[in-house]
Amino acid sequence: MTALKPLETSKVLGQVAERYPLNMFCAHPECPEPAVDGHHIFSRSSIGSSLWFVQAWGSDGKEMFTSPLPHVTGLCRPHHDAVENHAAWIKLDESGLEFVWYDRDGDDWQRIGPLDPQPGGREKNNRPKRRRFTSDEQIAKRASTSLKFPVGFNGLDWKRLLEEAEAVELEQEDTPFDPDLGKVATGKLVVTILERFVGRAPA
Repeated sequence: MTALKPLETSKVLGQVAERYPLNMFCAHPECPEPAVDGHHIFSRSSIGSSLWFVQAWGSDGKEMFTSPLPHVTGLCRPHHDAVENHAAWIKLDESGLEFVWYDRDGDDWQRIGPLDPQPGGREKNNRPKRRRFTSDEQIAKRASTSLKFPVGFNGLDWKRLLEEAEAVELEQEDTPFDPDLGKVATGKLVVTILERFVGRAPA
């Protein structure tokens, strides 16, 4: 299902411009979760491309933006699904050229607030505290996690450890990965090694 239109106009086209790094945390104004999906606020089908910037024209034929507008934003999986399933709507406020999040409330829409950050931004201005998941049902919905390294261990140590672990894993006769493909996604690698360690990996 395609997300709802952010702007009522008949002509919107993608504009060629350099892509920007996606925001690290979900752009929903009240969400502290990491962003895992890049969402095109103006759908690819509506702009005729997968470009990250757009220009729109009003009924008078004049350009609506003084320069191409960035419209790709990072969302967590649940909020991305909400937009795609029409449980939420990202709408462009034309007066301030600001994207605003709305939640469906029956037949109406409840304004939650401007995206934070707006497309093209990297950091949240107001990052809420992350919710603690306690029930098995809540934990089962999580698709990511974070690690805090022990004292004396840093990001470079982690990078090197993963590289060594990957090399060892690809040498195992029962590895589920294809050595010819090389790089293994970090999440898959860590889960496979832990399952092997506790005896859950296929023999």
